[in-house]
Amino acid sequence: MSEKEIPIQKTKSMPEGLASPGQATFSGAKYAVVVHPDKKYVDYIKNVIKTIRDVLGNYNFEIKTLPDEVKPQESNFQTIRRLLGDCVLGIVILDGLRPNVVLEYGVLLALNKPCIVLKDKNAEIDVKNLLEEESKSKFEKQHLTNPKLDIDKHLSDVKDLHWDSYDWQEPDELEKILEENLYKLKDKILLEVRNTLMPEINIGESGYKEFQQIFNEMAEYMLRFVPPEYQKIIELDKKVRELSEKSNIKLSFKYYFELGNIYYRLSKFSEAIISYEKAIAIKPDYAEAWNNKAAALGNLGRYNEVIEACDKAIAIKPDYAEAWNNKGLALYKMGRCNDALNVWDKAAEIKPDFADVWFNKGIAYADITRYNEAINSWNKAIEIKPNYAEAWNNKGLALVKLGHYERAIEAFDKAIEIKGDYALAW
Repeated sequence: MSEKEIPIQKTKSMPEGLASPGQATFSGAKYAVVVHPDKKYVDYIKNVIKTIRDVLGNYNFEIKTLPDEVKPQESNFQTIRRLLGDCVLGIVILDGLRPNVVLEYGVLLALNKPCIVLKDKNAEIDVKNLLEEESKSKFEKQHLTNPKLDIDKHLSDVKDLHWDSYDWQEPDELEKILEENLYKLKDKILLEVRNTLMPEINIGESGYKEFQQIFNEMAEYMLRFVPPEYQKIIELDKKVRELSEKSNIKLSFKYYFELGNIYYRLSKFSEAIISYEKAIAIKPDYAEAWNNKAAALGNLGRYNEVIEACDKAIAIKPDYAEAWNNKGLALYKMGRCNDALNVWDKAAEIKPDFADVWFNKGIAYADITRYNEAINSWNKAIEIKPNYAEAWNNKGLALVKLGHYERAIEAFDKAIEIKGDYALAW
């Protein structure tokens, strides 16, 4: 069946005003690693990480937290070293002063990574909680109290250690601290990004400095320190290709991938696809390029090709939740709700905290009038992402369908509270 023949079914059962499925999941943001203590040692840590995600998301950063990325069965130094080595920024939260945090901070310093170091003004070390479980009973048997140590005093002898004090109950203050640090570290961060784009060329070779200059400018666009402009990107790409030919230096697959990402963010999806295909031609097993190509194709309504590209990505990387999500979106757009649900079940199994997957599942359930299951899915999305206005809105509409009007009004009010100009909820 050609792409023009794809049947897109719109059922009459869907509640009017239902927010549509989320956008295709796009991979490629440069990531910052947050090194932090577990919630059992610092109970407010999730609030802090949410603020970090919100601020750095404005600069196209993806946030990875080591406790989530390093699974218990693979918790070893090499895995941590790889994650920290590939990041372009480290954010260290000293609250609780956990041994793993100190170790991972040391690795970031050894790798010369730009770092933002934070400590809550009122943070203390709970000595009892520093002990391993088997030691706690012995500790308690000795009838010792549970003293609190002042972190500032405890770290006072550490040479050249600097951190920014914040108050986790003042997110606006933390946002300001993060913004200020980003601009202080801007040159170091851009250097990290630029190095991922550089072709295999030695210092001093013809074209080296020119590549550096151009890629530094591209890095600013990639991280939105400077908003990208379509014509400017075309000019930069032309310069890069001309320099590549003149210097007889082959461009890397990462250059074409990142160029595709810039075009994607500018909604120039055809240009993005061309760039992703160039990256794939150099590195056929580049799962992220296949996934992003699928996302771009989806924005052009080429759903059969989306599924083919997603299948390529999944064959390379079977646990690629984002590719499973994009495949589900294509199936849904083709009117295949049950198939989409099966695919989204797989995505949720791989990545249970993938809020957009639960949101999309809710829409598919509503489409086939399974409103209780839709509400359960949106509740899960809200649990992961409490400020998910679209999920609150959709939950309200499903509750209306079930005759639960008071609960529906509460859900609509929540959507409006989060997003004051949210017309659907009104």
